[in-house]
Amino acid sequence: MAIGLPAEDRKFLQSIRQRELATRKQEAEEEAREGTTRTPTPEESRRRRSTPDFPPLPTAGQPDPLPVSTVSELIQALNEVHLWAGSPSLRELEQQDSRLRRSTVSEMLRRRESIPKYEQFMAFLQACGIEGRYLDDWVFTWRRLKALERSGPTRR
Repeated sequence: MAIGLPAEDRKFLQSIRQRELATRKQEAEEEAREGTTRTPTPEESRRRRSTPDFPPLPTAGQPDPLPVSTVSELIQALNEVHLWAGSPSLRELEQQDSRLRRSTVSEMLRRRESIPKYEQFMAFLQACGIEGRYLDDWVFTWRRLKALERSGPTRR
């Protein structure tokens, strides 16, 4: 309703979202059963060489940003990403991406009233190992919340 779509279009988009969520859940379950491991990209390999104690990322169970509908839920989801990535220290995250500062990451994970800046948001997700189509979902969620923030409360 926030983006002004008719009820029929909203139902259609919700059905697409539900199918996508079901597909992802099924894929994650299959990966978990097969015990497949994800091959790190060359960039990840370089980053991990500088932090040898950094645990390998799991192949399934990445936090899903699509159900997020408020800023506080987004911050909670970012904390889940941090946990999923093995809870790297703020220093390790800072070393992995020059766009991140320890104080910035700390504030981003504690703040509840405003959406993080896009560049810092992306740097944090990438430093935690979110990539590919999963990263696209996070971008979609950030843009959706930003659009809702700009439009303000809905009027009736």
